Amino acid sequence: MRDRVFFEAILVAFFLKLASGGPMKNETAMLPGNEFFNNLPEYIRRDFLTFELGRGYIADIYESDIMGDPIADELLIVFPDSLAIPDKLIDRLEALDVPEKFASNLLNFVKTKFNLDRQGIRTLIISRTYCFEVGFCINIDDVGAFCCPF
Repeated sequence: MRDRVFFEAILVAFFLKLASGGPMKNETAMLPGNEFFNNLPEYIRRDFLTFELGRGYIADIYESDIMGDPIADELLIVFPDSLAIPDKLIDRLEALDVPEKFASNLLNFVKTKFNLDRQGIRTLIISRTYCFEVGFCINIDDVGAFCCPF
């Protein structure tokens, strides 16, 4: 527990350092996922990230060895119904020609960048916010600020 709180404090400090003008955007400018995301209209980005993170999460759950385990029922989400995205926008998001492996790359990026386990990812997808035990919270917009180094 103590180590987790210490790690989360370091994570908060690192996040704040990057948010204050770190070089992330320029480093990823020419990557396919980053280029695709930056070419989306601003008003759709938040829902797009939620949708693709949900898509990657569901694929990860079904490909994992936890299926059949009682914990799997707690981790599953009804995709895309649980995302609180209007049906018309869901249709538009499904029609996008997203770069190959975007959803799985986004999932891995978010897991690594914010040190989230499956439950944390699930919470971020459904509520679009996740709060660490130290009281620091991230939301889907924070993911967008660092998206997408792949």
